[in-house]
Amino acid sequence: MSLRTVARKYAVDTHRTKAAWAVTALFVVVFGFLGWSGAYSYDGTVQPLRSGGLQMAAAVLIPLATLALGHGAVAGSRESGSLRVLLAFPHSRRDVVAGAFLGRFGAVSVAVGAGLLAAPLAYTVRAGQLPGTDYLVFVGFVLLWTVFTTSLAVGASALVSTGRRAIAGGLGTYLAFMFGWDWLPRQIVRRTYPRDQQYPPPEWVQIWNKLDPISGYVDATSLLLYRPDEPLAVYESMPFLAAVVAVWAVVPMALALWRFPKTDL
Repeated sequence: MSLRTVARKYAVDTHRTKAAWAVTALFVVVFGFLGWSGAYSYDGTVQPLRSGGLQMAAAVLIPLATLALGHGAVAGSRESGSLRVLLAFPHSRRDVVAGAFLGRFGAVSVAVGAGLLAAPLAYTVRAGQLPGTDYLVFVGFVLLWTVFTTSLAVGASALVSTGRRAIAGGLGTYLAFMFGWDWLPRQIVRRTYPRDQQYPPPEWVQIWNKLDPISGYVDATSLLLYRPDEPLAVYESMPFLAAVVAVWAVVPMALALWRFPKTDL
């Protein structure tokens, strides 16, 4: 009951803000436009609702939305002093962290869900047909991506003392995954392998490059657009990539649940 109460508080507090409504409107407009514009090909024929534009929109907008709505979940309460009031009630610190995650995820998922609903509705109105079943798979990956980004935002918020540091930590981690994850193996290969053995990269590099959450989400949803004729390796398959994102979704919250009870408020 304590966890449910804290989660409800964070969800209600988020929905009362103008930022939550602005984020929801942004998702509806962007996803609705992409669904509308994706109904026809260049030659004027109706085509299936493809997730290419939606994939990249979700990859960019969802992390920004979760950072905007989630960075102050715990750190903001610490700055304002409301966290001490919350902990005066019979809520544990772990209840606060887990409740902040559930409440913020609920708020972000409403905005994302509104966009994911607007895209097929706009597509159906213009094309006169429903999207294919691949769109449902895409929706599942987007929701998993939302779980990860919310976990990162709230986890960072619980590990630092101010909202600014939470934004810096969350954004810095995301950028490190985007630009730094595959940099290290490239440098190792460049410095230790003969030039004629550097391309294609060794298999261990290919596996490593699939183990970050951004590659997991992008590569998995790309398989909905382009299905290769040849068999895929295990580390290139959708289930493996989904598992990668799921594991990374657990890591920030696990760190926060372990560290926050020991933090001096």
